[in-house]
Amino acid sequence: MGLLEVDFKYPEDLVGTYGAKAGLLMYVGQHLPEISQMPMVVSRIGEPYGDFLDRVDQATIGWPRLFRSSAIAELVGHEGEFPTYAVDTFKGEDGVSRYLVKDGEYTLLGGDEEFRKQLEDLVRKIATSSQRINMGYQLPPEINVIAAEYAPCRYTGALIKHPNRPDFYLTTFTKRNDPIMKLTLTYGPESRFYKFGQDYRNLISLTQGLEEELEEVIKWHDAIAVLPEMDQNWVYLLEYGLMPARLFQVHFFKRVQKAGFTLDHYRGGPYQPIVMGVTTETGDDFELVFSSLNRAPKTNLPPLFYANIHQQRPETGIPGVMLTDCAGILGHQDARILRESGLALIYPIGPPNELQDGMVINVVSDGIASRLTNKLTGEEIY
Repeated sequence: MGLLEVDFKYPEDLVGTYGAKAGLLMYVGQHLPEISQMPMVVSRIGEPYGDFLDRVDQATIGWPRLFRSSAIAELVGHEGEFPTYAVDTFKGEDGVSRYLVKDGEYTLLGGDEEFRKQLEDLVRKIATSSQRINMGYQLPPEINVIAAEYAPCRYTGALIKHPNRPDFYLTTFTKRNDPIMKLTLTYGPESRFYKFGQDYRNLISLTQGLEEELEEVIKWHDAIAVLPEMDQNWVYLLEYGLMPARLFQVHFFKRVQKAGFTLDHYRGGPYQPIVMGVTTETGDDFELVFSSLNRAPKTNLPPLFYANIHQQRPETGIPGVMLTDCAGILGHQDARILRESGLALIYPIGPPNELQDGMVINVVSDGIASRLTNKLTGEEIY
């Protein structure tokens, strides 16, 4: 089976053998062993599922365990499309019956033999999940499976480096057992950590210990990005845990892009978005489309989809997005929208009030600042 065709450099041998999730983590582990990861074992394509589980036991992978996909297709995203299961087990009071806990659901089994069968079925379901996913191109009939120790982290999150702004990062993390508890932060060389979004969406206090571990995760990103077989023309998304700090996954996020001009246009307050993507110096025209409305386009212009991420999300793979109320961003679907959109305006609270569905807008962006103009009136949008 040939590898996926992509336009960036990556560790082909490891990814080709073990899939994208596991291959990238293995590559990081080989070159940066100081970056903490959870112990894991990865299945081989064609390996009997029972033999794989034997290897997991022999490696003394502790319980609970996390069983995850590792498909080559995940090099180019597809976050959340392959299955993941958190599994625990314990014996009943009679010492014979055994309970299986899968993603919080308890199942009483007839003993060790039935438990083993359930585990093999679970591994089979992940390994053959590619047969049930339609991605628009042919997937292999089987993918690799990761069995890893479940991390004892108090918080889990995701971090991206901005593709247009040097040394600027965006991260969101949540409390492990209470996903309502979130905190979204930006990090820059001057402002350091700065809360992004409305207070009632950011419910975790940034302690000194959390700040130190987040700075460690930022250093992880930059060390990974310059490894010999990683592409330095890209920025990455890291999935991580905090308290203690652990690396869970490395994603290719977006190609580094620098504008050929500088837009000296900064407006503070709630209407100052984080912008990703570069336009022409005179700007690009878009038709504003409210994602909550199901309607045909009114113009031949590319759409700029407006969405409150807590109410609805636009389709992926679109020219531009305007995302509002963005504390708590960087879940799987959010990251995918940002990665696939040519232009993204990420507002911490809400966009300017004068925006209307169907409005034609000129957007100038150098990837750092942006300016929006109503094409009909020529007035700048505040």
